[in-house]
Amino acid sequence: MPDIYSLNGDEIPLELPEQGIALLAPGLIGQVTYHGKRERGQIRAITQEKDALDTALAEAELVDRHTIKIDAPTPEVLPGGAVRRVRDLAEDEIELEVPCGLNEVQFVLYADEDGILSLHIPQLTDRQPALTRVSFNTRLYTYRIRLRQPTRFKLGKQETRGIIGVVAQKLIKVIVGKALKGVAGLGEYAAVKLWEDNARAAQGFHCGSITQLLADQPMSFADWQSLNLRRALLFLHGTTSTTHGAFDGFRQFTELADQLYRLYNGHVLGFNHHTLSKSVAENVIDFYAALPASPASYEFDVIAHSRGGLVARSIAELSDDQISSLVHRAWARPAGVKVRFNRIVFVGTPNNGTSLADPENLPVILDRLANAIHMLPDAPLTLALGGVFAAAAYLSEIGLRVLPGLADQAPRSALVTKLNNPGTRTGCLAQYFGVEADFYPDAGIAAAILEKGVDKLFHDEANDLIVPTLGVSRVGRLDLPTNQVKKYDQYARVYHTSYFLHESTWTSILAFLK
Repeated sequence: MPDIYSLNGDEIPLELPEQGIALLAPGLIGQVTYHGKRERGQIRAITQEKDALDTALAEAELVDRHTIKIDAPTPEVLPGGAVRRVRDLAEDEIELEVPCGLNEVQFVLYADEDGILSLHIPQLTDRQPALTRVSFNTRLYTYRIRLRQPTRFKLGKQETRGIIGVVAQKLIKVIVGKALKGVAGLGEYAAVKLWEDNARAAQGFHCGSITQLLADQPMSFADWQSLNLRRALLFLHGTTSTTHGAFDGFRQFTELADQLYRLYNGHVLGFNHHTLSKSVAENVIDFYAALPASPASYEFDVIAHSRGGLVARSIAELSDDQISSLVHRAWARPAGVKVRFNRIVFVGTPNNGTSLADPENLPVILDRLANAIHMLPDAPLTLALGGVFAAAAYLSEIGLRVLPGLADQAPRSALVTKLNNPGTRTGCLAQYFGVEADFYPDAGIAAAILEKGVDKLFHDEANDLIVPTLGVSRVGRLDLPTNQVKKYDQYARVYHTSYFLHESTWTSILAFLK
């Protein structure tokens, strides 16, 4: 049976003695229910937790140790009207103290009454805890969480598909894993690299029919002789995704798929690569390492989603010396192996970077990715929640806010600077095409996500939820010709993870490539 406690709006912390947890909520009056650990495979109806949460935690080798349900309204605090209480807490804030083992990592997942998520990284408690709260083998972590008001938007039943449904109460889940820092062979991004090595094990080139190409476990490509001096099509996915995850919407449009395959005589490939623990320059090195070492010439047209466009541009535009400077070691393309990228279609690519990828914004992009994966009503599973959780675990353990694969997408990153320096660019705008979207919802869960502050980083600049709209068609300081760009306006309701669910996206891509 769950443990039930009362919140009285006072300044005395609520103690959960058996768990060593303390909750300070001076502005809340209501009830707290402690549900304990969520066992593997357990689906909780009372909190509307879904099996996707279990899968994501298992992928990242994390466990759901504590679940706290808070049934108490959030006080409405107007700007400038906050009354600071004990420990400088405002009435719409709570402070949570949780013990954590010395060999563990920990973070908190907060879901508000609408089911919208945010991830919170702990701070080591600077006060001396009571002896009953923490043993010699644990630390005490502090989380300060600003609570969100329920949205004014009406959320439909189709929008309760998230890992945690709309439950009309606040949920706080403490996620725990093993500390991995210093584990041999994993490096400082241990949690993220481990997730990518396990959940993204199918790396390199793959091929086959549209069904085979987009399979979760794709068929490896080996017949390189068939591509020598022949034109082929290459798919490059974005952050935390795969060819299957990014482009799976193509299955819906069989006639267009047939046309595309005929255009390339069946020579259609995907390239799976790690996007968090590896930089774009390292992806370039892996790309060439996956090609045969024997001399040959390969020509590709490319369909690239999001970060995949930066990989494509780096292969097409950067010299060996520039790649070497980005990875801080000498590298050269294999002798006799020539790769030419002809036409590149950027779909939601941050050609000038995205503010969400700035290192100081890493917790914010994790929040947005977590919500986009499962909460947007028609979003495909293009991203992986396990990767988001692994990144949160990495932040908790290391304390740094830089992941190579994300940092490359920041507007002032070394990569974006090199790509957009007119003195070094070798790409030709006539060979570049774009599909971009200006998204702003008028209702529902997507509107609620924006309403609750995750859109402020764009400073009211048009965007597709992840990438600035014009960042697709503006390459450096130059704009692609309008006839080389498919733009979705706000009425189309297309966003970063839904481009490939729309037939007009594929119709435009096919026209660009012909």
